[in-house]
Amino acid sequence: MRLQISATRDLRTCVPQSDDMSRILVIEDERDLALGLQANLEVEGHAVEVASTGEDGVDAAIARRPDVVLLDVMLPGIDGFTVLRRLRGANIDVPVLLLTARAEEVDKVRGFRAGADDYVTKPFGVMELLLRVEALLRRGGATGDRSAGRLCI
Repeated sequence: MRLQISATRDLRTCVPQSDDMSRILVIEDERDLALGLQANLEVEGHAVEVASTGEDGVDAAIARRPDVVLLDVMLPGIDGFTVLRRLRGANIDVPVLLLTARAEEVDKVRGFRAGADDYVTKPFGVMELLLRVEALLRRGGATGDRSAGRLCI
């Protein structure tokens, strides 16, 4: 069997080749969505942790210092805006992408003013979301170009 190395970014065929994986924290209470995000991000070569409440998300972010946080706004207990303010108040300067069904301009403004780096409304395209995560990683200096660490067959 012959393996070909390719520059393609096909989600089904790229396998991470390095232990230097980006750490992504997904704070999302919808279980199926959280698991879907986790699966897609792991296929892209990221290490993913999922928290289903705002409190658990704050604790995980402070304890493990992820490279990017995907944060739902409507969470049980404390909402995503409060989570974001707590992270910023604890000097957690990780890039945060708000992922929410709240599409009104006032909600987006509130999110950016609370310290969000990006804002994506549900429903969303998976490929677009993955590219936004890559952009946040590049801007944050966490990983640079992640495709270099993959074997694509």
